[in-house]
Amino acid sequence: MTGWRAIGFDLDDTLYPERAFVLSGFEAVAGWIEAEVGLPKAATARELTDFFSGGVRGDTFDRWLKSHDLPVGSYRERMVEVYRRHAPRLAAYPDVVPALQRLRKTYRLGLATEGPAKVQHAKLDALGLRGLLQRVVILGEGDRARWKPEPWPLERLADALGVAPGEMVYVGDNPAKDFLAARRAGMTGVRIRRPDGLHSAEEPLAPEDAPDGEVTDLPGLEAWLVERGVAHR
Repeated sequence: MTGWRAIGFDLDDTLYPERAFVLSGFEAVAGWIEAEVGLPKAATARELTDFFSGGVRGDTFDRWLKSHDLPVGSYRERMVEVYRRHAPRLAAYPDVVPALQRLRKTYRLGLATEGPAKVQHAKLDALGLRGLLQRVVILGEGDRARWKPEPWPLERLADALGVAPGEMVYVGDNPAKDFLAARRAGMTGVRIRRPDGLHSAEEPLAPEDAPDGEVTDLPGLEAWLVERGVAHR
């Protein structure tokens, strides 16, 4: 029998499809570009999406600007700012709200994620999930050195939920950081491998990066928890 009392969740590609935020941001940037330089919004959004779908990460705006002979130094930072500050249109995965409503009857629920703080807060606001989560920990750019795979964000969440690390399960999607962080914090790590997740095809690079369990959705997580023990408050 387990002593799990809490479940912590990652955000991106765990509770909603991260690709949706990216495309929402591209549309906002494309609208800004149309107003700034006159290039059609629809075409710009499609070109940015094509770069992303082709696997480009990190320098998408640089590549797009160069493809249109526009000065990178004059536009990149402003495009990044529009991308980060836009109000996203997002929806949680269909299984999320029903599963969280069931799980919160037995477990304390929280979220730990990192990224530009305003961006992560905007995502959470757009998803409308705050009422289902008892605590939220968001590590911004100033705490980058302590982002996962460091255990600190998960330790902070456990403390905020009032449980010991060993009493918490952390659910994430990224084998490069989520489960090593859970292991370092003394928690159980469960991977949710959403078919459309940006990291769905990636595998752990080392044994310590591997999760303790794997599911494809939150009903699968519920079944996994039942199979392995009974929680208590």
